[in-house]
Amino acid sequence: MKPQFLKIAHPAGASINLYEQEASYFATPWHYHPEFEIVLIKQSSGKKYVGSSISNFEADDLCMIGSLLPHFYKNTQAYYAAGSVLKASSYVIHFREDCFGEVFWKLPEVMNVRELLLRSKKGLQFGKTIARKVKPLITELFKKEGTARIITF
Repeated sequence: MKPQFLKIAHPAGASINLYEQEASYFATPWHYHPEFEIVLIKQSSGKKYVGSSISNFEADDLCMIGSLLPHFYKNTQAYYAAGSVLKASSYVIHFREDCFGEVFWKLPEVMNVRELLLRSKKGLQFGKTIARKVKPLITELFKKEGTARIITF
């Protein structure tokens, strides 16, 4: 199946797109986009397809998906059942590689972050310990605006 190109809507005046998803199940199709994506599953379970990798996901799953890498989250069958009260929820962060400008990525202080972006081109899965450590920071990020959002990010 060919992945669909998905246009990510960026709010005016924002370099980072934050999306808190909550629904009966994750409905986004097999897709790709130029933005990098960080996904933290708050509540849900199923299979995650990232590039050529297929793995299970559940609460506190943290993944970073590189630019143009096809991906898709499919919930377990129970989420699609008629009358299901299950919820699928996640924090999703989208950002473009150039969101901080070209010079930013040449700074010696961000070389480790640059390496992380390069490694995410194939998808990065973080362990539960890291996910639980990062979760409060991501939760806080969703409460920030303007410069405070950039600093928290």
